[in-house]
Amino acid sequence: MNAGNVSEQDKALIKAYIDAYSKNLLNGSIENSENLRRDRNALLDKLKGNISVTFRIAYVTELLPHVQKMLDTGDMKLAINALVLAGAAATDASLNMVVARLNHKQADIRFAAAVQLGFVFRTFAANEQRAINAGNITPAVRSLEQLIANEVDPNVRAELIRAGLAAAEISTNRNAAIAAVANGTIAYLRKTVVAAPTDAELNAHLRASIGLRDICSEAIGRNNIAPDSCRAVAELGAGLLNYTAKVVPTAPKPEALEHRPKITQLAASAQSAIELAGQLLRGAGGQGQGLGVNLQQNLAEANKAGDAKFLEGVRMVNVALSKPPYEIPSERLK
Repeated sequence: MNAGNVSEQDKALIKAYIDAYSKNLLNGSIENSENLRRDRNALLDKLKGNISVTFRIAYVTELLPHVQKMLDTGDMKLAINALVLAGAAATDASLNMVVARLNHKQADIRFAAAVQLGFVFRTFAANEQRAINAGNITPAVRSLEQLIANEVDPNVRAELIRAGLAAAEISTNRNAAIAAVANGTIAYLRKTVVAAPTDAELNAHLRASIGLRDICSEAIGRNNIAPDSCRAVAELGAGLLNYTAKVVPTAPKPEALEHRPKITQLAASAQSAIELAGQLLRGAGGQGQGLGVNLQQNLAEANKAGDAKFLEGVRMVNVALSKPPYEIPSERLK
C-alpha cells in the first residue's frame, strides 16, 4: 500500500485503520493517557519510513480531520498530541496547522508547534519524495525571524531557533534560514533589558550562536552561504558579545557572576562564528584570520583584570566588524 498509486480499496483500508485508532484521541483525561498514547503511536507508525507521496497524501487526508478535532477541543494535552501528528504528517495542510499554533497564547503549545516545525523541515530536507510544496516552506522559514524576535519564553525561542537551523539543511532555504535565526535573535537582543540572565535565556542564545557557527564551519570550502548571510552571522556574534559585555559588569564582583561558564561559552562561540563568517566573506582564497582577542580565556580568569580585558576585547571586535571583510555599519554594532 505504501508504493505507487493508492486504490479505492487502499483508501478504505486507510480509513478503517485510522478509525480504529482514533477512538481515544479526544479524551485527554489522566485515566485515558495510555490509550491516547497507544493510538497516537499507532497512527504515527504508518508515517515512518520511506513512504510514497501518494500514500502519505491519502493517509493524511483521512487523518487530519481527527487532528483538527483534537485542536478544536482547547485541551492543551490533546493539542500537543495533535501537533505531533501534524508534524509527522508533513503535508501542506498539516504544515499550516503547525504554523498557525506558533502564535498561540499558551507557551506549551507554541513550544510543541516549534518542535514540530523543525521536524517538518528535517523531513523535507531528508526526503526526495515530498508532500509539501517547496513554495510553502519558504514563507514558514522567513516567518521565524519575527517569531524569534517577539518570543518572550526562552524555551520556545530556543525551539524556534532549532527549527530555523533545521531549515538551513534545505539547500534552497539555507540563506533565508540563516537570516531568520540571526536577524530574529539580533532583534530580540536589541529590545532586551539586560539583567542577570536565566539559564534558559543563555541556552537560547547559545542555540543560535553554536548552530550558526557550525553552519559556517561546514560551509568553509563549499561557498554555499551568501555574503549577506555571513554578515548576519557576524552581526549576531557582535550582538551576543555586546550583550555579554553588559551582563558581566552587573555582578558586584567577578566571582559573583552567575552562570559564568555558560556566559564564557557564549562569548567563545560568538567569537568563533564571527571569525568563520569573516573567512567565508574573504572567499575561496581567504584564510582563517582571528580577531586578535581571546574572549573565552579572558572570561575564564574570573577576576577584574580578565573581565576588563574581555570588555576591551569586545570593543576591538566591534571596530573590526566595521571594516572589511565585514563592513557592518557601526550604528548596528551596539
